[in-house]
Amino acid sequence: MKLLDKFKKKKTILDNSPKLKKGEFKKILLPLMEKNFPDFQYAYYKNRYYSFQRTREVHQMTVYESIDIGFTLKDKYCICSVASRLNPFFVGSSGYNNGWINPHYDLMVLKKGTGIIPLEEAFYYHNSKIQTTTRIIHEIISDLKKYGLRFINHQYHNLKTNPLIIEGLQNFKAIDYDNSKLKAEIELQQKKDGNKITKFNHPIYFELKKSLQKMKGISRENRKRIPKLTHELIEILVYNE
Repeated sequence: MKLLDKFKKKKTILDNSPKLKKGEFKKILLPLMEKNFPDFQYAYYKNRYYSFQRTREVHQMTVYESIDIGFTLKDKYCICSVASRLNPFFVGSSGYNNGWINPHYDLMVLKKGTGIIPLEEAFYYHNSKIQTTTRIIHEIISDLKKYGLRFINHQYHNLKTNPLIIEGLQNFKAIDYDNSKLKAEIELQQKKDGNKITKFNHPIYFELKKSLQKMKGISRENRKRIPKLTHELIEILVYNE
């Protein structure tokens, strides 16, 4: 028996309740989410994920916060992630991100606090029956309250108080450059570099990064985050022109 199958068998609890029918997971999930997270509105269902979202304001910009809960009846598991995005382009993106302004984490990773976990430990397993699935949803909600909201609120606080983010946003807003032109130039440069989308080889990028590196009183660890922060700031200009 494969490791994943053994893990699923271990985590699955049998019960005598009826099997879930199509649409029943949503009927169980939505009322519980509305009761426990009234600020997060149900937004949409996409690729097996139910997305709940809310917005807040920081530095005259909108922060898009989301809870995404995935469910599969056939494979008998749920999965959950939380995100806080300053760049609206990435709202709804499935890619995880450990950056400062668009972070997106798996809930189990936050719960275990290890940074990375084996795939078989990322899921909340169910047995396709109503009783166990309801229990699993309650477990996810409990973890969201303890770890998910703590992450989202900490991120919001970091956006408001981190001096590098504050300075970066101020300098970013002061950039006097045509966004369409910037996007075209960066895309052209990326093609020359072999479409390395993680690298912006552009004078605007280097200028913004240099302004942040000049800041005093920044720890060595935080200085290491400047290139990624600069990249994500330029992404706002490039992807939302």
